[in-house]
Amino acid sequence: MDPIVRTVTGDLPPGQLRRTDMHEALLRRSPLRPEDALDDVDLSGTEARDLAGAGIDSIVELTPPGLGRAPSGLAAIAQYSGLAVIAASGTHRAEHYPEEHWIRALDEDKLADLIARDITHGCIGEDGEPAQPPGVEDGPELRAGVIRVGLGYWRIGALERRFLAAAALAQRLTGAAIICTLSQATSAVEALETMTAHGVRPDRIALSRIDHCPDAVLHAELAAAGAYVCYTGAGHHVWPDAHILDCLLSLVERGHASRILVGGARGGAARYTAYGGMPGLSYLPRRFLPRLRSVAGSAVTDTILERNPARLLTLAEPG
Repeated sequence: MDPIVRTVTGDLPPGQLRRTDMHEALLRRSPLRPEDALDDVDLSGTEARDLAGAGIDSIVELTPPGLGRAPSGLAAIAQYSGLAVIAASGTHRAEHYPEEHWIRALDEDKLADLIARDITHGCIGEDGEPAQPPGVEDGPELRAGVIRVGLGYWRIGALERRFLAAAALAQRLTGAAIICTLSQATSAVEALETMTAHGVRPDRIALSRIDHCPDAVLHAELAAAGAYVCYTGAGHHVWPDAHILDCLLSLVERGHASRILVGGARGGAARYTAYGGMPGLSYLPRRFLPRLRSVAGSAVTDTILERNPARLLTLAEPG
């Protein structure tokens, strides 16, 4: 099989991804934060177009099924904005799912099968039916290209262990990468150990929001173990951008530039300019990436922004 990255508008050679934002949401709705829903295709499309205009070419959209993920809407946004959009299957952290949510009823095998089908055959829509591209009667299925799993603050309970095991099984079935989103960067070591114990190679795993704990030694340990670490704190209230840059540069100096990713992780409507909030998805390319380039140089920045995402998001041979 030729190397490919799977987007909602078709498969691409990895080199065509170019500058990639590794952690965002475009369409999402959660009972945990109903006031912050991203549920307007036109507004989210405007936000995506602004991101593209600021210099981003591809985006990893990490909304899993069951939380307002709308594959046909993502395809429409991709076509409108010009972004390559890699959609996610998988799960969020447990808090997003009330007790009656259907995803809680799936055992490990059924959840893994759902994730694998999203990637290999086509995404389900929110109504459980196959999603179709906008305006296409019998077009190709819209497929996910990455597996997402989320963990809460210092917790890997029974439900999370089932989610992690299902993600690992789906990874082995499809070859897609896993992006594990962490609450305040806790449980990173434990998440990596759990997934590798289930047979996932560390270089098929990215640990996101890792800079919400600015511990460069921890980040270096994870990178040395083979995992990717995704910095998503720029423009957030957790730490100033200068702290994040210092942490990232420390990782580069330790020889781990090939394991660093970046994303915006704005998350909800209050942070999207098209929905009336701030600072918008374009904060990453307009404000943070120029500072990164000025202190780390173009070669390192291009590695982080282009080469690393292309390597991680390329579908590997299953097994």
